[in-house]
Amino acid sequence: MIYLMELNSNQMEKIIDLVHFHTGITISPSKKSMLQGRIRQRLKALELESYDDYIAYLQTDINEKQEFINIITTNETTFFRTEKVWKYFQEEFLINWKNSLPVKIWSAAASTGEEAYSIAMSCEEHKKIKSSFQYEIVGTDISTKVLKYAQDARYSGRNINNFKERHTKLFQTYFNEDDEFAEVVPELKKNTSFSSHNLFSIPKGNIAQFDIVFLRNVLIYFKQEDQKQVINNISRAMKPGAILILGESESLNGLSSEFEYVHPQTYKKK
Repeated sequence: MIYLMELNSNQMEKIIDLVHFHTGITISPSKKSMLQGRIRQRLKALELESYDDYIAYLQTDINEKQEFINIITTNETTFFRTEKVWKYFQEEFLINWKNSLPVKIWSAAASTGEEAYSIAMSCEEHKKIKSSFQYEIVGTDISTKVLKYAQDARYSGRNINNFKERHTKLFQTYFNEDDEFAEVVPELKKNTSFSSHNLFSIPKGNIAQFDIVFLRNVLIYFKQEDQKQVINNISRAMKPGAILILGESESLNGLSSEFEYVHPQTYKKK
């Protein structure tokens, strides 16, 4: 069967270059099996005969670019992932927010929406303390497939079950459950929007618009020169004094002089 063919070294090199060109992600040749499995899905869907056929098709069909991005990008996330991040956001950032204007928040690699809705739940809980508090959340991702999932806001499986067990009160407050899915309540959705965005371009809208940006577990997929470009674009979208939160294994060391260190994972724009 053609779908059991192996990528040869030349094809592998071309695919790796195309991944970087379209997403900025640097993929190791050790990921060959993963790439083969995902690209075979497209070979089958498009009824193509070989990897060379797919490479040629990808370079000529504008719509396939997004399909390629959707199958290549990794989308693993959970609600309230990494407890110390949420402790900082809830107990330091939100508590110390004194501005009468809405806090503008960017979930810059939103995936299927768990991070954005975790932010929204935190904000709604803060409103119980300060009723005048307002917020706006923008979630973006390069994959349109995961964004559709985020917009639908209907969750099932282990992820939502784990959240339900660990945060029962929040689950009961902010989700409506039926036999198959748990759906985010309208109160969270109305302040949360999602759109497609490539981090290698400047975000749409006003420059210097965000008060806090979550950019977690993204930089690890990029080479240093690409990391610098992403951080520069992120910085241009942040207000002076705004907060940037990275992933646990990420830092801005050697990437930017526009931020000052607050504590692990957390930086403040100068």
